[in-house]
Amino acid sequence: MNDEKEFFELGKRMFDRLNPPPVDWVETNNSACAILRQVHDMLALASFPPKREWVGLTDDEFDSIDPKLSLFQFYKAIEGKLKEKNT
Repeated sequence: MNDEKEFFELGKRMFDRLNPPPVDWVETNNSACAILRQVHDMLALASFPPKREWVGLTDDEFDSIDPKLSLFQFYKAIEGKLKEKNT
């Protein structure tokens, strides 16, 4: 019985060593910890900028483009208007 308990404890220690619990930020008055937290937050925001919704042309904006343009010029006019609205 004693061997089984020791074997169980050994297995538990090995499991705990191989699977450490996740580390949370330690909230202290330590300025280094606060700086690391701020850097972490800034990098997280920089890595995932907020997505903007695509804005298309209204019917009036589309109709304002001269239909007598060549196909390429018509395309470039549409592209220019879309770039203005989405940048």
